Parts: sequence; structure tokens; C-alpha cells
Amino acid sequence: MEIEEQRNKDYIDVADFTEKLKRLSSFLNAGMISQEEFEDRKKNLLADICMKKLQEDPLDFLAALVPLKQGEILTDDDISVIKKLV
Repeated sequence: MEIEEQRNKDYIDVADFTEKLKRLSSFLNAGMISQEEFEDRKKNLLADICMKKLQEDPLDFLAALVPLKQGEILTDDDISVIKKLV
């Protein structure tokens, strides 16, 4: 079981990534965190996925990010960083 858990840590979980970003955005919109805290935490999430491998098709991964881009949770710069992964 430990080998499978380690392998899962090596890959980007797009559902987990998008959910964390949505949650952070909700906290920001509710005034629970500042814009600076939001940007710092988002930067950490982006850095985390940069060290992992993509498990699904790159187009599927990018498609999952479309709502986050449209909702202005991800910026053009964020998308540029992410596209370097795929």
C-alpha cells in the first residue's frame, strides 16, 4: 500500500488541485484571507504541482482548469507556468 501511496504523491491530482484553488478563492471572497495570503498559497500550490508528473492527457488537465481561469482564480501568468508542465 505504501508504494501506491508514494506513486500517487508523485502525480498531480487535478481534482485535488482545482478543489484547493476553489476553496482558497472562497476564503478570499469571504474575507477570511487577504489577497496576499491567497497569492502566497496559490503560488505554493503551483510550486507543488511543478514537482509532480502529469498522469492524464495534457489537454484534459488544461480543460479542468478552464473554469478557474474564467473565474479569475488563475491568471494568465499562472496558466503560463502550468502550460510549461504539459
